[in-house]
Amino acid sequence: MAILTACLAWSARAADSVSPEAAEDARILVENAVAVGRIRLAREGSFHPFAFFMGADGRVQRVSPKQDARLPSPDDVLALLQQAFRERVQAGDCRAVAVVADVVIALPGGGQSDALQVGVEHQDGYCANFFHPYERATDGTIRFLEPISSERKGIVFPDCRA
Repeated sequence: MAILTACLAWSARAADSVSPEAAEDARILVENAVAVGRIRLAREGSFHPFAFFMGADGRVQRVSPKQDARLPSPDDVLALLQQAFRERVQAGDCRAVAVVADVVIALPGGGQSDALQVGVEHQDGYCANFFHPYERATDGTIRFLEPISSERKGIVFPDCRA
């Protein structure tokens, strides 16, 4: 719950500078992304990047590599997802995206941590990164630490601002 609370607080701050639709779309995408990311970490231990997008009609759809497919590197998967979304945007089929990756980040107090990253972008100009650091216990269970949010440079929507 702390993860969603921090994300919603970031979205609330952003709501002053972006449309209510963009803030709500971002909230929905982040909730979906975090839920699936947590499940995949618990089941698989790690995962290749995947994404959610919101179509022009407001429907949320998930884009994920096939589980049994031989995949390129995570960076290549990210590049493929980003290119696919840019094409959807040009076709008018996409108003928001959330790209999810299993990354390693530098913590504000020093040190590093594995983290679930959700990069959100919206056609109205809202852009943010949400990092959810986690620790894995010896029994394999995952404990999430305090989330961290930051500005994101637009990749799918180049005019993004935080």
